Amino acid sequence: MKTHDNLSTRVYSPRPHDTLPSYTTAELPRPIVEEAVGDTLNPDDVDDFAAVTVMPYAGMTSGDMVWIYFGQGSGGGEEIDAALISANLVGRPVQMYVPKEKVSFFDMTTVTVYYAVHRGGVLWARSEDRVLNVMKPTRWPAPYVEEADGDDLPEDAYGVRGVRTVVPQHADMQVGDVIRLFWEGGGNHYEDSIPILKPMDFRFGVQKETVDLWIGQTVQIFYTITRGATLIHSDVLNLRVAITETLLPALVMDQVVYGKLNLAEVADFVDFRVLSYEGMREGDVAFVDLGPGADHGGATVTIQVTQNSVGVPLEAAFARLQVTPFVGQTVEMKYRIESATGHRESEVLMVEVIEAVATLDPPNIPALSNGELDPRQVLGGAQVIVPLASLMQQGDRIVLTWDCTKDAGDHTDTKIVGGGTGDIWFTVPYDAISKGIDGTVVATYELVRSAVVIGTGSAMAFSIRRPELPAVVLVEADGGNLDPDDVPAQGASVEIASTAQFALGDVVTLLWQGTTEYETSHTIAAPDVENSLLMKAEIFKLVVASTNKFQAAFLS
Repeated sequence: MKTHDNLSTRVYSPRPHDTLPSYTTAELPRPIVEEAVGDTLNPDDVDDFAAVTVMPYAGMTSGDMVWIYFGQGSGGGEEIDAALISANLVGRPVQMYVPKEKVSFFDMTTVTVYYAVHRGGVLWARSEDRVLNVMKPTRWPAPYVEEADGDDLPEDAYGVRGVRTVVPQHADMQVGDVIRLFWEGGGNHYEDSIPILKPMDFRFGVQKETVDLWIGQTVQIFYTITRGATLIHSDVLNLRVAITETLLPALVMDQVVYGKLNLAEVADFVDFRVLSYEGMREGDVAFVDLGPGADHGGATVTIQVTQNSVGVPLEAAFARLQVTPFVGQTVEMKYRIESATGHRESEVLMVEVIEAVATLDPPNIPALSNGELDPRQVLGGAQVIVPLASLMQQGDRIVLTWDCTKDAGDHTDTKIVGGGTGDIWFTVPYDAISKGIDGTVVATYELVRSAVVIGTGSAMAFSIRRPELPAVVLVEADGGNLDPDDVPAQGASVEIASTAQFALGDVVTLLWQGTTEYETSHTIAAPDVENSLLMKAEIFKLVVASTNKFQAAFLS
């Protein structure tokens, strides 16, 4: 069981305060540290946790409390935990997992590991100590192949005679040591050995038929030095034998359009994908370089291939700030795969990095006519429509600016782009419009993503004008004269042209000004809308003065 997952002492049990007996009185066998080899624990052999295992001990009983100690009293390397033995755990191993960083704490020193069993609240028995040397073993340099170009051995480089594998002279070589050379991988194995009579470079001949066992593959070449009971290992040469390998596909970058990456359209990250590739396996590492890479003024992203990511694209990103220094330049984007069988390179993706705010379509204002906005037509506010653009994403902000030459007529508003396919609608209130009468307006908008402006709408300029009302026409008049005898009994006919643009509910008041004052009103009904209006003025049956004037007033 994993005690750190189930019965951690930090949660369930106080540590015992009794004094444990010394090693000399131990009654139980030592615990096992799974990653240790003999009495040595190499931190590099520990992935995330080192497993300390307590095997079933004689007399194991339900109710026992097993305390496991790793580096007790050491401070930063100490790990102590406990497991309560239930009926189902009797006869089964108990494990504690020690984090890698606590193992590394003891590098180049020793660590003591033991356990104690408490029964009925008191100490019952203690194990022997396991004392481990925590160290990274010294490895000698890897061998090399004289005919190879580094880790690449072309088929035509070794012809019919094979190759020479060289174990380089080492300062610690001693007469009597034995060198054992190994070629391994792909199910094949080859080895050779020689005693050291004098320290020097040792060249091992490997025949062509042996080399051909790994043709088209990567072979692991290494050696050991045997010195009495001591075994020294070398680093490994991963040699690619006659591999003619095509480059891996270039990175996929959705934000790159026609070879250009526009940072004005990037909020925080520049995304990319490494497509799955043949031979992809757990443990592979992808290094994705922006420009010359992290060590040379660029940037590098490292991606570990896990069990769940095998066979699927690897997705990651560069921070926008890492790409910004390349604005105005064309930069290489590529990656390499490092694996147990060697490394592979990708094709290069050339990307021109720019930072240009996109120009979007202008806003649409349906109430405009010939470049003018009549406030009488937008008493409920003017509709402004921002057309949906392919650049827009759900969550983006649209910031509308209604900039009037009359400051009191300015207006701004913000809407969020939704997940649909419809345009974005705004309403500019009538109050702002009325305050901008006889002014000029420039309407535009900005597309904002994470505080970055990535697009600007083309400007729409227009004027706000309240047109003059059309003059009234006395139907019975002859030019500027009206003969009362021409006025019928129902009264004079007064016509107002349709250019008055009557709206439903408007009140039209006719005013007579002169020696006789007179007025009459009419409320616009549905048949009157967008038509001329004919009204009767009965006062004309009585009027004979030619100096009187007539006006029309509109109330709404």
